[in-house]
Amino acid sequence: MNPETQSTLATPFEWIGGEARVHALVERFYDLMVSGWSPHLDSPS
Repeated sequence: MNPETQSTLATPFEWIGGEARVHALVERFYDLMVSGWSPHLDSPS
């Protein structure tokens, strides 16, 4: 990200892309929770 762009984005919400990106992130999170996926299950013991 260049300095001009960085100074025009005022909030973390804007940094990650606004409403559409937050919605996509939330949808992905809940899809993973419903599927039972866990990063701990994929890690070697």
